[in-house]
Amino acid sequence: MKKYVLNFIVLLLTFQMYSFQEVIKGEEVVKPLQEITKEEKQEQLSHPKSFIPPTYKQKEVFSIKEVPNPKKNGANGFISDPNNYIKALEEHELNLKLWELEQKTTAQIVIVIVKSIGQEVPKNFAVKLFEDWGIGDKEVDNGLLILTVID
Repeated sequence: MKKYVLNFIVLLLTFQMYSFQEVIKGEEVVKPLQEITKEEKQEQLSHPKSFIPPTYKQKEVFSIKEVPNPKKNGANGFISDPNNYIKALEEHELNLKLWELEQKTTAQIVIVIVKSIGQEVPKNFAVKLFEDWGIGDKEVDNGLLILTVID
């Protein structure tokens, strides 16, 4: 199951990296590859060397308030995986892809993988978590939460 979840996430991110376009006031601002300046290329290459994950407490069932936020309390990643379904190297690679996507498009994507949310409806849980964490910019509508519940 872990392998399928990871493959799905990588496939989704690859698709998103090629399909997201930043729209500000109705105008496309994504530049073709040939138009990227040396300064912009250098800026893209100056990515973080490491990502700090949130503090995890492994649990069987998570409530909205108990899911560790990957952007709070000193963490700087995009993935919340408290039960370690993703290997550390794979998590780093995903964090890097998500960071690059945010730098290129301003799209903010957060991945949450938990074992269970109890009797909660996944859609309602995801919407509430998305709103509580403030993913993306409301005016640009550029946030995405990928919630994977294992049970």
